[in-house]
Amino acid sequence: MPFYHRLGTIPPKRHSVYRQPDGKLYYEELIGNQGFVGPSSLLYHIERPTQVLRVQEFRALQWESEEHRVLRHRHFRTHRLASGSSPVLDRAPLLFNNDVAISIVAPRAEDRFFYRNAQGDEIVYVTEGEGTLETQMGDMPFRPGDYLVIPRGILHRYRLSTGPYVFLVIESAGYVRTPKRYRNEHGQLLEHAPYAERDIRRPEQLVPRHEDGEFHVLVKKDFHLTEFSWITILSMSSVGMATTIHGLSIFMISNPASADFICPLRCTKPSKVMALSCARSARARMTSTRRPFRLHTIIRTSCPTRCSTTRTPSS
Repeated sequence: MPFYHRLGTIPPKRHSVYRQPDGKLYYEELIGNQGFVGPSSLLYHIERPTQVLRVQEFRALQWESEEHRVLRHRHFRTHRLASGSSPVLDRAPLLFNNDVAISIVAPRAEDRFFYRNAQGDEIVYVTEGEGTLETQMGDMPFRPGDYLVIPRGILHRYRLSTGPYVFLVIESAGYVRTPKRYRNEHGQLLEHAPYAERDIRRPEQLVPRHEDGEFHVLVKKDFHLTEFSWITILSMSSVGMATTIHGLSIFMISNPASADFICPLRCTKPSKVMALSCARSARARMTSTRRPFRLHTIIRTSCPTRCSTTRTPSS
């Protein structure tokens, strides 16, 4: 059951003339993951959200599968991984296939650039640390135990306050949503669901930022990072936002006690990981080329059946 959420100032009717105090127009932007027919949100900007100065390739992401895939038990000692400073650039991929990827990062500093994942939806589990997720849809404080749900295409940046920090990042090629078995025919969460609507937190405040200068955004697509340079911080100059939660919007599940993760292999026995469904989608793959769906490394974790994990990449 989607529920309506708004921040800032918006016009009474959508797609209507909406003027700033000096008579200039506010610019309406529709963000959706399936164009005009899928989940979407409306944002209102002081400046046009299209003023790009230049575009250049930043770097390719080398995710290499294990050379010799052997069926055996694995123990991932993530605390031994070398940590970097960036919440985005220093993510260490642990497991991946065509539908889902799991990475871990222990950032030590904030990024100066903004980030947009155009390849998949993200679920970020905050293992350690407190801070604020700064987005074009508003700011959202986070703390240990929170799940940050960031749909593809959402501009965001992590503001760090109290460390140390450890984030578990899960990317899904499909649309992240609550599992059907936890919803009734109207979309309301059922009593046996591992969390309820009151556990879902939304952006709390929307502060317009209208600054001149050159600002950088890294966009991930097809395992490449592309750098966009804007001549004004226009994509963060939103004065209003209207959306439906469970539509295309960021939200957070706050410290759920227990939850289920829907395996991308359609395993009949869910494992106790999280309460969001990473749907498999033939139209939205983790890679641009269709390959036979397979795991790169089969190991046993919390899932009691054949679905487990993917691979151990080289650094």
